Amino acid sequence: ASTAPIAPAGPTVNVKAVQATAAAGALVSFDVYLSGASDLRGYQVAVDVTGGDNGKLTLADIHQDVNRADWVFAGQQIVNASDLNGGRVVAALWNGGVDAGSMKYIGTFSYQASADASGTFTAKVRVSEDTALRDSNSSPIGYQAGAVGSVQIGATRAK
Repeated sequence: ASTAPIAPAGPTVNVKAVQATAAAGALVSFDVYLSGASDLRGYQVAVDVTGGDNGKLTLADIHQDVNRADWVFAGQQIVNASDLNGGRVVAALWNGGVDAGSMKYIGTFSYQASADASGTFTAKVRVSEDTALRDSNSSPIGYQAGAVGSVQIGATRAK
C-alpha cells in the first residue's frame, strides 16, 4: 500500500506563488493549500520547482505561519516541523481531526533565485511518499495535486 495515495477526486493540494514576478537574486515564496479533506489529522507535503530559462531557485526556508486565520490547524494543539534537507513541511494534531473544505493554508516554501535566474519557474506538489495526508485513525487519505504556482524572474526573454 502506498503511503501517498493518489485519488481521482477528493482532497487537493495546491501551490500558489506569493508574488507573480521577482528580480534575479530575490527570495521568492510559494504558499501551499489543502482543500476538500475531511477528518485530517496530519500531513507531510513536499514541493518541487522546475523551469526557468536560466539559473535556478534554491530552497532557502520552509515555515508554517500558525497564526494565519486560514491555517488548517488554527487553534488546535499540534506538533509541526520543517525539513529543509528533505524539502518537506509536516504537522499533526495531538487528537482528532479537522475538516478542510475550503482552501486551508498548510505551509510556505521560500527559494533564493540565483543572480542569473530568468524565466518562469513553476512550483508543484511532489507526488511521492514525501507528500501524504492522514486521518484521525492514521489511515492514508487519497489526494490529488492541484494548481501549480509560477513566478516570473527577471526580464521576459523575447521568443
